[in-house]
Amino acid sequence: MDLRLRLDPGGSLLVVLPNRLDAVTDDMAALRGRLAQAFEAAGRLASELEGLPPQSRDLQDEPSLKEGVLAFLWSRVSETVPDMPELAEPTAIRAVLEASDDARAAAFAAIARRARDVRFMAGDDAVTLLEFDDDPVRGAALAGLRAAGLPAGLTVLRRHGIAIMSLWLPEDRAFAAQDRVIVSELLNGLADAKLLDRNQELHFVPGANDEYRAFVLSGESSAALTAVETLTGTITNAELPDETGPALRMQVLHLRPDAEAQQDLNRRLNDRRFPLGYRISLDVIRDRSINEDNIERLRAEIDEREAQIALIQALGRPQLRLLRFSDAQLPALVDGLRRMPRALRENAGLKYAASHAADRAEPAHFVLYNPDQVQFDGVLPEFYWRALSDDHPIGFWLDPHAEEARASAPDEPMVFVPHGQRILPYIDSFGSSVSGTLRLVLGNLFADASAVLDDSKAQPAFVFSHLAGGRDEIGVELVDLARFAPLTLSLRWINEHILASSPRVVDREALRELAETLYAGQLARDLRKSMSGEVEGLRLEWQQAQVELVHCLDRLSDAVADEVCGLQAQLDTARRFIDMAQGRLAQVTGSLNGLGTVLGGLDEEMVVMVDELPSMAAARLAFFQQYGAEMAAGDRIMRDAETEIAALKDRIGVLRDRLELG
Repeated sequence: MDLRLRLDPGGSLLVVLPNRLDAVTDDMAALRGRLAQAFEAAGRLASELEGLPPQSRDLQDEPSLKEGVLAFLWSRVSETVPDMPELAEPTAIRAVLEASDDARAAAFAAIARRARDVRFMAGDDAVTLLEFDDDPVRGAALAGLRAAGLPAGLTVLRRHGIAIMSLWLPEDRAFAAQDRVIVSELLNGLADAKLLDRNQELHFVPGANDEYRAFVLSGESSAALTAVETLTGTITNAELPDETGPALRMQVLHLRPDAEAQQDLNRRLNDRRFPLGYRISLDVIRDRSINEDNIERLRAEIDEREAQIALIQALGRPQLRLLRFSDAQLPALVDGLRRMPRALRENAGLKYAASHAADRAEPAHFVLYNPDQVQFDGVLPEFYWRALSDDHPIGFWLDPHAEEARASAPDEPMVFVPHGQRILPYIDSFGSSVSGTLRLVLGNLFADASAVLDDSKAQPAFVFSHLAGGRDEIGVELVDLARFAPLTLSLRWINEHILASSPRVVDREALRELAETLYAGQLARDLRKSMSGEVEGLRLEWQQAQVELVHCLDRLSDAVADEVCGLQAQLDTARRFIDMAQGRLAQVTGSLNGLGTVLGGLDEEMVVMVDELPSMAAARLAFFQQYGAEMAAGDRIMRDAETEIAALKDRIGVLRDRLELG
């Protein structure tokens, strides 16, 4: 029908019908009717095509695709951006060495001497790939190489992990942050197209005129690279030293100052070609170095360090120890005294006193001693007795900070706290002396404190400890150390489990009856017989128990073996599932990247379609109105034709009648 279709830039389709000058109205109406049928058929065909699967193409047949993608990747490699975070220097360094045979051997020897665990791979075109250790603890190889100047033809590479692959780029090159997404998508595409294996490692080496060469290391790198130690096997026997070795010689060297040798050493150290010394640089002083707040902070830190030093010194000096026992904990005191030798127990350095407080009915027993004279540590099971009796601390020592204050003022009162604890904040930093602080704060809390605090002969001591009733409640006791007396006592010896037998005169008649019974031996034989039967029964039972025990152990071993096998199978299944999941995750990542691009295009097309909906609806309405008008015109033409045919039939009948009459 010579139909013309034109696609407007807006997305609408314009249908252009031919306009023939010799065409009549009837032909145009028939043409429009067939055009409508063609549109309906095209719509049905489009619906059928939607169910067909999409066609795919094997990208392995494109030999230049991989090279084109790698060239594009190299174009995205740029100089390291200054504001990017500095990457930590890896311990494993790779380098590509491209030089002539002599220069390559010299550079290889220099790297092997300075580095450790060197591995290499020699390729075509005088190219060698090296991997060596650059651990700064064992001696960084790159620092030594840079000090003497990197060998000619050596390119140091740094690893970049992208798309679960390893890309080695020159150490001064990197991908920009905005390009890493597209680089990842391209690498995933090459891996999905089987043009690149994910286990392969890409090495990009720059050349002249911004050219590059890409080296692909296939398989596991540890298996592909060869250790440098294998070169020792290629050394011939002629180059090895004699097995006997040279004769041992001893030479005595006499050292003496030599001005000429010293000047020569100075010249060598200052020689620019000698790689030894420190590289200087200019560093910007931070603003905080001139901030007064920083100075005050440093001074506060110095004061804190000095306080810690004073604490360590106070802990290192000999200190008095105080033991406090309640009536329920009194067995602990008795147990400790029983374990001590008599000489220590009766030592004058071991002092005792009892104290009665108004808030308790039972007395408290105090023992004061000097660890240098009496050794009580390790003898008293404090935690054991606290668990069995009242949960109150037994062992006390002098507060380290209060003891530090007593070093300059010996008349200050002693402050005891539980062993291993101290008072915070420091009790010697309340703005007054320890005595003044305790008298002001605690003096009015004790009913009879004046009897100790106001007595010139008294030695007041404050005992701080946690109360068992509340976590945050602290109990304070005031004791007078001058009233402690030496604990010179002797323990009595008694044991309720000793069985004593007193002497007894035996009756001759009873002794005779006993002798007859014993000599008769009947009792002994009966006893031996019964014991033999019991022993035999026990032996049989023990044998049976051994058999059953062996069977139980066999069943237990079989059950454990089955469980281990099952767990091993589950672990193998889980390992395979993880490997499959990793591969699938890479495929899903590539699919999602493509889907994101397609969805972005669909969004743009949807926006355009929404904008064109009013014009499309108007065009559709006009089309159907024109189509209805044309159909109505066709109906009228058909009716006119039928009327004309009927008139023609009537005229034909009249003519026939005329012919018959004539």
